[in-house]
Amino acid sequence: MTVTIPVPYRTYDELRRANTLEALVSTLCCERAACREEAGGASLVLTSTVVERTAIFLAWDRYGTLGTVRTTITICQVRCGICKSRFRLLPCDVPPHKLYTFAVIEFALVAYCGDVDRPFPRSLRTVVAQIHGDQTPSHTSLHGWSEGLGAYASGRPVGELRGAIPVSWLLGKTEELASWFRQARQAPARLEAAVREAAAEEVSAATETARATAARERARLQAAALSARRPEVPPVRYKPPRASDAEDAEKSRGRRERLQQLCMFLRWALTMAIGGQTGKPAGSRLAHWSMFVLERVQQPSWQFCFRSALGCTGSEHVIPRGSRDCRCRQRKARRSCPTRERSPPGGTNE
Repeated sequence: MTVTIPVPYRTYDELRRANTLEALVSTLCCERAACREEAGGASLVLTSTVVERTAIFLAWDRYGTLGTVRTTITICQVRCGICKSRFRLLPCDVPPHKLYTFAVIEFALVAYCGDVDRPFPRSLRTVVAQIHGDQTPSHTSLHGWSEGLGAYASGRPVGELRGAIPVSWLLGKTEELASWFRQARQAPARLEAAVREAAAEEVSAATETARATAARERARLQAAALSARRPEVPPVRYKPPRASDAEDAEKSRGRRERLQQLCMFLRWALTMAIGGQTGKPAGSRLAHWSMFVLERVQQPSWQFCFRSALGCTGSEHVIPRGSRDCRCRQRKARRSCPTRERSPPGGTNE
């Protein structure tokens, strides 16, 4: 189990070297309800034990190219003073149970989703082939991220990991803390009318300060209007080449819904970043969002995380007769592969 604090890894490492992480840990509590009741809100203690793990960040190289950088990071451990359980203390931009950071995951997902005019213009293989760096993700990793985050954004428990922030709570608490985010989730027609009014105010502004304020408001409303429109996913991105029976048709519909919800969730994160309410930059809009919530709500046992090893969600699994577990994975028949090499970016396997 891990505990997330609302600081990026760069700040995390500086605080660890300066031996000042204790101030952040002193307000955290164990995930167990009995420990929270007995301790009265704070029971975690920073230990002297540190562990090293590999993480892949997104950074600019000396040639001006944005790519991945594989590095070894140092993570501290905390201990509950009541139940004696140990947890890893993670920064907000390093997700638990994943090798790639939120910046790399978001960079690949945004490139895969495309823009508003052309949603999903490239295949999975084409997107990962255009990522440079020390270690780049596979197209299967990108598929798992899109499935897991899409299921999480749809509010399905099968897409959540242990201790994950429920997406309904995340959206509701964000609307409660930021009134402009509630406005960003309104109907597209109402938001487009607000954009026109903000543009008129920008033109008629008398001073430079008023004009700059109106321009920021217009940019925020434009981002909100874009996020309110549900994208149209091309059939080649979710429909198998031979979707003839009802089972394949049902899985295709579920994949389409998850891709649509993934685009909406990333646009909401963009709205959070443009709104200017996300505090210090963390290199990722998803990390911005989690930092914004964790800084204002003391929920130490919750963190922003999602599964990435999903072929389909639990509601779409075919339940065989006599099966006791509806979420068990069925053993697939081994298929012969004509080649062991990866297909080119223009391959037929999307």
